[in-house]
Amino acid sequence: MGTHVLDAYQQCVRYYGRYASSIRGRLRKRQRADPIPTVLEPVISFEAFRRNWERLIRKVYETDPLVYPRCQKEMRVVAAIENPEATRRIVKGG
Repeated sequence: MGTHVLDAYQQCVRYYGRYASSIRGRLRKRQRADPIPTVLEPVISFEAFRRNWERLIRKVYETDPLVYPRCQKEMRVVAAIENPEATRRIVKGG
């Protein structure tokens, strides 16, 4: 019965195969040593991407993101602003 009681800080779970720390360490070293350069190309068109985005927002928030709430008319995306400074100026109103 004494063999079933573990000492303090003794590991009670054993990992074998791909879960073992030695295997995970070897895989991690190999991944760092052999990075495969890739260029990710968009799989779908911009219009299809926009429809997916719109559908997911509608599903999560239960509202259409491209319908103006006051008059219920459809809005359209004119531009996407990626410059943080320009975004700050727009939000501040200046």
